[in-house]
Amino acid sequence: KHTIEELHKIESANQFVFDTQYMQNPKPLEGLMYSKLRTYEVLPMEQSIRKNYTDTADKGADFLCSVCYVETPSGMYVTDVLYTDKPMEYTEVKTAEMLLINGTQLVKVESNNGGEGFARNVEKNVRLQGTPVALKMRFTSFFQGLNKNVRIFSHSAEVQNLIFFPSDWETRWPQFAQAVKGYRKVGRNAHDDAPDVLTGMVENFTPGVTTGVTGHVHKFRNAR
Repeated sequence: KHTIEELHKIESANQFVFDTQYMQNPKPLEGLMYSKLRTYEVLPMEQSIRKNYTDTADKGADFLCSVCYVETPSGMYVTDVLYTDKPMEYTEVKTAEMLLINGTQLVKVESNNGGEGFARNVEKNVRLQGTPVALKMRFTSFFQGLNKNVRIFSHSAEVQNLIFFPSDWETRWPQFAQAVKGYRKVGRNAHDDAPDVLTGMVENFTPGVTTGVTGHVHKFRNAR
C-alpha cells in the first residue's frame, strides 16, 4: 500500500504510530525509560577525548554492547556501536577493529563474567597493529558490583541530557536502538546491555574536563 519513501515519511512524522501500526510493535509510551534521546549532525568544535565503554555478555542470552564516543566538556557523542550476541571469537576481533577505526584513546570494560579476559584479548589484537593509535590506547577493566536496574533508572535523565546519537542511528544500529528505545522502567526487559553501557558512560563523564586533543568539526561517518 505504501512505497518505501512514504513509509519513511510516516516513520519520521510519528515513530510511535509507525512502530505500533506498521511494525506490529505495540509498546505504550507510558513506562518507557527514555522519552527523548538527542541526536547530532556534526561533532562540536570542543576539546575532546575519544572513549569506549564495553559491557561483555554476562549470560548466554545477553548481548555484547560496545560503544565508541567522543567526550567533550558538554556531552558525549556516539560514533560507533557493536551490539551482538555472537561468540567472543567474533567480538574480540570486531571490537579491536572498531576501536582502531575510531581512534579510541581510552577503553573501559566491565570485567564481570569473563570481561577481564575479553579486555586482555582485545588489547592484544589492538597492540599487534603497531600503529601510534594502537600503542597509545589505554585499557581499563573493572568489576561492576552495583545493581544494574537501579543504576539504569537513576541515571536515565543524564543519559537523555548528555548523550548524543548520530541522526541516522536507528538505521545504522537497529537492534541497539530498539534495545534502548524499548527499555521499560518496570516489568520484564529482554535485554539491558545497551542501557547499561549508556549508564556507564554518564557515570564516567566528568563535566567540563577532558584530557585529549582539540576536536575538529567534521561529519560523522559509519566507521565499520
